[in-house]
Amino acid sequence: MFCRLLTSKIGLFLAPLLLLLAVERPLQEELPRLGDPPRLEIAGTFSQAAGSAPIMALAQQAASGMLTVYPQNRENAVAFFQSHYSGAPTPAINWTGNRDNCNAGSTALAFRDAVELRVNFFRAMGGVPAWITFSDTYSAKAQMAALMMSANGQLNHYPPADWLCYTADGYEAAHNSNLAIGAYGWESISLYMQDPGSGNGAAGHRRWILYPQTQLMGTGDISPFGGWASNDLWVFDSHMWETRPPTRDAFVAWPPPGYVPYQLVYPRWSFAYPSADFSQASVTLTLNQQNLPLVLETVRNGYGENTLVWIPNGMSSWDSWPKPAADTRYRVTVGNVIISGNARSFSYDVTVVDPAVFTQTNTQDLMDFDGDARTDISVWRPDGGIWYSVPSNSPEDFTGTRWGLDNDVPVPGDYDGDRQTDVAVWRPSTGVWYIQPSSSPGNFTAQQWGVLTDRPVPADYDGDGKTDLAVWRPGTGVWYVVPSSTPLTFTSTQWGSAGDLPVPGNYDGDLKADIAVQRPASGVWYVLPSGSSGSFTSTQWGSSTDTPVPADYDGDGEADIAVWRASTGIWYVLPSNSPPGTYTATCWGLTDDTPSPADYDGDGKADIGIWRQGTGVWYVLPSKSPGSYSSLQWGIPGDLPLSPLPRVPGL
Repeated sequence: MFCRLLTSKIGLFLAPLLLLLAVERPLQEELPRLGDPPRLEIAGTFSQAAGSAPIMALAQQAASGMLTVYPQNRENAVAFFQSHYSGAPTPAINWTGNRDNCNAGSTALAFRDAVELRVNFFRAMGGVPAWITFSDTYSAKAQMAALMMSANGQLNHYPPADWLCYTADGYEAAHNSNLAIGAYGWESISLYMQDPGSGNGAAGHRRWILYPQTQLMGTGDISPFGGWASNDLWVFDSHMWETRPPTRDAFVAWPPPGYVPYQLVYPRWSFAYPSADFSQASVTLTLNQQNLPLVLETVRNGYGENTLVWIPNGMSSWDSWPKPAADTRYRVTVGNVIISGNARSFSYDVTVVDPAVFTQTNTQDLMDFDGDARTDISVWRPDGGIWYSVPSNSPEDFTGTRWGLDNDVPVPGDYDGDRQTDVAVWRPSTGVWYIQPSSSPGNFTAQQWGVLTDRPVPADYDGDGKTDLAVWRPGTGVWYVVPSSTPLTFTSTQWGSAGDLPVPGNYDGDLKADIAVQRPASGVWYVLPSGSSGSFTSTQWGSSTDTPVPADYDGDGEADIAVWRASTGIWYVLPSNSPPGTYTATCWGLTDDTPSPADYDGDGKADIGIWRQGTGVWYVLPSKSPGSYSSLQWGIPGDLPLSPLPRVPGL
């Protein structure tokens, strides 16, 4: 029953997908189950789907319309889940067949489209090309295989000829497919991704769904009315041996890096890397800097890309992940992965979220005093130290808060982690930070950090959702940071030189602010990614008179390198999610304006905005309403417009 796949192209042994075990309990009481994955000899059995497109044609189709998502942005990930998973269409199956006379029939096109959508949803979340289309040829044969499984009440990749409703086409589909009984349609796709059962430690079903090269699949489905529900998902196509297409990350992990709704987090976690040797690999999973217990599954190659699988917290593979009370961030570190003879280590964060709870996480581009996930138009008036803000959730009102002295520097940020911006100032003469936490009205904190000549650069450097106290010392180029997660310690990092401009931001999308400077003399940006272990990036962008305006303009969870040219009013942006060399140029503003990019419309993208000092008018180009703009008079000459960009009066 266990056979090797032999191929002249690649020395791999492939095993097809996992089976759901038939059981003898009453049908209405039975749940779908996954059994051991038998190895299947598939060499020479690929069927070329009629009318299948060459890879370049499919790639062009994918570039123009395939599903994409950026899980590093919470709002993007949640919206994608709600529109393409929980809120996706659920059309009726309208099966035209009949078990009694062995008529495989067909299912409604809208139903098959919904199954295809579920496959592409998981691929997009996993960061592999979501370009799967269902072949009519594959689906017709898969329908026959699904009927065989349903009629016989069991699963077999090599069904015997004496089975009820046996056909040669159904036999062919059975050993090119994932098979399920007790589940059908899009729910069977979710079941394959969960891959439960004691024999499924390799997560083989999941690995085939997320196999990057695959472009064509097919589905066969039998409804549960009058017998067993079943699914056959044809997963092997003729593109399997082609060059691996680009993926979002070098690896393919489930759950993927970024924000993941808890409904998509299964007990079996997996990490795949092509041709990697995981035989001596290790995994640590940490929560709040504490290692969680986990069990490594036996490494089994031959199911798509080589993969390491583990189960944390003593869970059963059939368990559902618990709904988190708040966004819960896990750090995954996979070590001693042998790639081309060299040991490598990978680290990434998975934040499990409840998609029903709205939480703004892209605080890099927010100045949000009312907690509605939109930047509020605000100014600080040095004469009197008064903060004036127009809440975006009630623009007819305004707030005025006296906090600070004439020579203080406003340093607003979310210091208490409640998703609302706190009023705060830094006093250069003493180096003391005075903070009014929004979560504790009437109270304040005072902490000395920095000296007269320092530049305050508050940001969330440790990724705990709270703004950290930090200064940059121009004379030495040293960054001094007090992480809010370990407030009794500090870090010092030499990065930059006299004349540089500090431009911290989350450039690598790991939810931590990265230390960075822009050198006006050369226009070069030097970024030290927080997870880089000493490596850095340098990008020439801008001229000596440009103003750096880094922000997440494309909504992918990463700060984009950008400058505003006062002489022409043009914004030059290098989107991090676009191919190298791609940029945007937008004319917005006059020479004496102050650039103030931020997410004013709450769509998770920074909007281009300026404040006109002579009139106190704000002009904003909302990213979700291209071609329109908003304007609001707020402030007087001498005020300092508040934005996520570091601002020091007089500089």
